[in-house]
Amino acid sequence: MDLTSISSNSIRCYATVLDGWCKSRYSGAEVKAEELLHRMSQRCAGEIDVRYYNNVMNRIAVSGKKDAGKQAERLLNVLIESYKKGKGNAIPDRSSFNTVIKAYARTPANTKNGKHAAKDARRILSMMEDAASSGLGGIAKDIEPDKVSCTSILTAWANSGERDAGEKAEQLLQRMEDMYSRGNLGIKPDTV
Repeated sequence: MDLTSISSNSIRCYATVLDGWCKSRYSGAEVKAEELLHRMSQRCAGEIDVRYYNNVMNRIAVSGKKDAGKQAERLLNVLIESYKKGKGNAIPDRSSFNTVIKAYARTPANTKNGKHAAKDARRILSMMEDAASSGLGGIAKDIEPDKVSCTSILTAWANSGERDAGEKAEQLLQRMEDMYSRGNLGIKPDTV
């Protein structure tokens, strides 16, 4: 029996169930999805694609949990550490970072984690902008911020309730225009 086909079949099976948990409206589905992702990574080490992590992070982001940003960032850090150690195929991409930013942007401002959600989202954007200092220089172009990254942070500032949120949002809009003028075509500000 070919071990490659066993592994490939295992990935497909796990991926199907994982997709079901990620699409589920069941309260706590994000926990089940993450547990399954962990089992999947143990069983099919080195063959897991980043999209599975991104799907679980997205499920966490939309869960409505007060600590969704921190939970999604924890998974992003797993991807980053795996990449730095040269293990596996799950290399973080722009979607990985944008999903964590989205999770922070959706955190209610009136919660303990919500007080700093906009700043945490901005910190993730900084990692994208300065990939080399995070040890991600080899994938800098793949994680370059786009308008989705910045729009989510603008949402986080709008939801933050901070007095200077308007100023911070305006500064970010100016940075978007600057990055666009320097050649980042994916960050061109639009009506959103």
